[in-house]
Amino acid sequence: MVGMGIIKQSTANTISVAREVKELTEQLNPNLPEGMSIEQSYDSSVFIENSINEVYKTLLIAIICVIAVIYIFLGSMRAMLIPAVTVPVSVIATFIVIYALGFSINLLTLLALVLAIGLVVDDSIVMLENIVRRMQDKGETPLVAAFYGARQVAFAVVATTLVLIAVFVPITFLEGDLGRLFTEFALTIAAAVVFSSLVALTLSPMLASKILSTKDNGKNSVLRAVDNLFKYLRQRYISILAKLIKRPVIALSVFGLMVAGAVLMYPRVPQEYAPQEDRGVFFVIVRGPEGATYNYMEEYMTEIETRLMPYVEGGEFKRLLVRTPRSFGNLSNF
Repeated sequence: MVGMGIIKQSTANTISVAREVKELTEQLNPNLPEGMSIEQSYDSSVFIENSINEVYKTLLIAIICVIAVIYIFLGSMRAMLIPAVTVPVSVIATFIVIYALGFSINLLTLLALVLAIGLVVDDSIVMLENIVRRMQDKGETPLVAAFYGARQVAFAVVATTLVLIAVFVPITFLEGDLGRLFTEFALTIAAAVVFSSLVALTLSPMLASKILSTKDNGKNSVLRAVDNLFKYLRQRYISILAKLIKRPVIALSVFGLMVAGAVLMYPRVPQEYAPQEDRGVFFVIVRGPEGATYNYMEEYMTEIETRLMPYVEGGEFKRLLVRTPRSFGNLSNF
């Protein structure tokens, strides 16, 4: 086997380069001598493509969870459509900022989008819940409830958005590797939150005024059971809280034990710069002494290959590549 490395330029797209290499491989293989073929050993684009697919799955799961939770707690098919619209609108709008700032779709921007999914629906849910509450408690029409309900929680929506921006945007001012790594992450998630608040303040009240209905209050047995469960939990919580207020020593003691437990557990939790991810490949680096020749290294590399080949034959490894020298270059430095 002869190892041949293909390395993209700094501004190139990994997935595009990998796809073009695979297309070229398919064109070259039929023209090679008998018994010779070009096979793929390591492809970093596989992990990136899988990450993108995971984002799609996460988006779908988040939308399903939002729809389910809204339906269970509000009992309205119409109400659950409003927050469901927030996720795609906010995420798609975030690409405007990504494009304007010259960012790419990479693991950090994808991470920001995945984390933002849980944040972008919050404002819309708060807005929707307040509008539905006014319709149920005060008997207001959807249009009136949307108007007054939006005004009532508008400041809270803006305030929470500003808090999130104040948390993430300062990351861009960090120096060194952390600053370069997480600038795209911070600005992407901040943009998603900003667009979600705009959607909550504009699109959500408009949809509520048009979609919601005062007649859509019927709940089936499952929804009534959920309501009864949370009413019971609320009553129990109020009862326990009333008792603890009269006995502050017990509450403070429990709080102190929790803080002490956290302090004791913190040093025992492993700490690292970034978590290791399983990309389905690992490297064993072998370094020879200074001035080692090819013949010197050949004996050792052959022994390494002999010991590892049983794993390939047993199906535990998909492919094994033993390469020397260790880097793709013109220098024969072993």
